Amino acid sequence: MEKKAPSTMKEALIAELLSDLNETLEKAEAVIASAEKVDATLQGSTKALIVAGEKYKGVINSFTEETKIALSSHIKEETRVNLENSVKELKTANKELLDSAIKDKKKAFPLTPLIIGLLVFMICLNSLSIYLFIR
Repeated sequence: MEKKAPSTMKEALIAELLSDLNETLEKAEAVIASAEKVDATLQGSTKALIVAGEKYKGVINSFTEETKIALSSHIKEETRVNLENSVKELKTANKELLDSAIKDKKKAFPLTPLIIGLLVFMICLNSLSIYLFIR
């Protein structure tokens, strides 16, 4: 088809209006295409952020679990060392007490209750140390 020049003012205004409508439609189609690209980019970014968040959560949980294990191990070791030292000191003190009581037979108290008390005390200490080592 051939384009004819408008013959009346009315035709000229309609042609101008149609041309403006065509431009507006082309711009709207360009905006829609651009919006679709932005939407696709945002969806990709959202998925990447979700994956990164899950990885971060995993790292934090792993770090927390490792820290909990390390702290628990440290507490066990410190308890064992301190308990060992305390038991050694108590054994030395008990031995010295028994030795002095045996050497000094002139003491006014009987040895049997003291020895029984010390044995019960030692059994309790050994039971406590076994309990702590098992945990």
